[in-house]
Amino acid sequence: MKLATFKVDEDAWETFKAICDGQGIPASRALTGFISSTIAAGKVDESLLPKPKSSQNIDIDIDGLEARLLDRLMARLEAVTGGK
Repeated sequence: MKLATFKVDEDAWETFKAICDGQGIPASRALTGFISSTIAAGKVDESLLPKPKSSQNIDIDIDGLEARLLDRLMARLEAVTGGK
């Protein structure tokens, strides 16, 4: 078994766990059931996915990605040039 970690809104997680607990189903079983259903269908049921609230969230993610890529490129450039 693979231990997987992911980020989720804290309130959403607590609500999800409470729903699962109310039905006597461990949250991990509900999530692995979703994964198994997705594999069996051969695709993700997009109707179950949250819709992005705005493109602003995407812009923030892109900015973070750009910063990480720039840091990596600069480190490689310094390694190749010896910091010159």
